[in-house]
Amino acid sequence: SPLPMESPGQMESLYKPARVESRWQEAWEAEGHYAAGAGATRTGQPPAWRRPVQLTEAASMVIKVCLAGATGWAGSELARSMPRAAGLALVAAVSRRHAGRALGEVLGEPQLTCPVYASATEALAAPCDVFVEYTKPDSARTNILTALERGAHVVVGTSGLTDGDFAEIDVVARKQQRGVLACGNFA
Repeated sequence: SPLPMESPGQMESLYKPARVESRWQEAWEAEGHYAAGAGATRTGQPPAWRRPVQLTEAASMVIKVCLAGATGWAGSELARSMPRAAGLALVAAVSRRHAGRALGEVLGEPQLTCPVYASATEALAAPCDVFVEYTKPDSARTNILTALERGAHVVVGTSGLTDGDFAEIDVVARKQQRGVLACGNFA
């Protein structure tokens, strides 16, 4: 049967012994901080590692994405969804046929303002955090290796790469300390 509780504070004390809190508080005060409340700093605020992350801090983190194959069947749908994804910014696109134009002009989506480049090498001249590969197997391997060498993490949506291709990609990814997520497009 549940334990009888007289106040909500009793439940908290079951999971957070006062002894642990007091030791933490003693250590904090020993560092020159005073306790204006459990674990408060000189300003009366809890230390940063105890405060919840504010939405404004999280919202300011934006992952810059370069999308190769942005005008293809799968890539164009991914590109169209990017403006609705919080925390993502499409900064460059790759499409040989539409190079030199804005992606929004090509796809009929005005909110997509990133430039379209003819090659991954050109598109990766501007830094990005993640390179998404949605082209064809004959160019995908080179695009992935180029992105890794430029310091981007990679998501591979292209199917048809060989075990040898992935072995080479793995070596470069480990050397560059970058992640690669391979989720081939089998549509």
